[in-house]
Amino acid sequence: MTERNELRNKHIKGNLVKSVTTETSIECFRQCSKLIRCSSMSYNKQNKICYMYSRLNTYSDGSMEDGRMYYMKDVKNCPTEEGYTYKSSLMLCIQFYDVEVTYKEAASACQSENASLVRIDSPEVQKVVYSYLTYDKKFTNSKAYIQGNRKQNTPEWEFDDETLISYMPWNLNQKQPEAYDQIFLCFNVADQGMWHDCIGTQLFRFVCERYLF
Repeated sequence: MTERNELRNKHIKGNLVKSVTTETSIECFRQCSKLIRCSSMSYNKQNKICYMYSRLNTYSDGSMEDGRMYYMKDVKNCPTEEGYTYKSSLMLCIQFYDVEVTYKEAASACQSENASLVRIDSPEVQKVVYSYLTYDKKFTNSKAYIQGNRKQNTPEWEFDDETLISYMPWNLNQKQPEAYDQIFLCFNVADQGMWHDCIGTQLFRFVCERYLF
């Protein structure tokens, strides 16, 4: 873990995965290490509250919290030699595949590379992925598969680790989401990156994310 001194005593907001009470910062480190999606954490020895985050936070909501210290996990290198692109602002390692496959084939292809379909869990990640597809890859006219599936017979959606998805920029102009039989997520690049529910048998391109933590 590496401390972010510039965020000391600041209340960090956004990308929260879990909060627990621990007796020491070491135990907070251990809790974070157990979670694949925990990339950074903060701890306050005064109230013993440990916050764990899914992304590197570079901002606070402006409020102060005396005694809070913020740390990020040491990261692996993004394998750019394998075609991945590193977005340093979010420590995001992604690759676009310009081949049309089903949702399950896309997920399997990512897993074979020790990756997953890209997990979009905040407006910041949404913006970076949209920019990556449209400006970096010049992909502007179709849909791409992203991580997420609908919980059976419910309006709720979850990521691969069964975490409920709270940020969902649906394409409301096209009345999304549509039906319970459309259980996977698509990123509609042709319409500002807004989300669609998809059956999963349609053939679309996809984006993989390699975990760096």
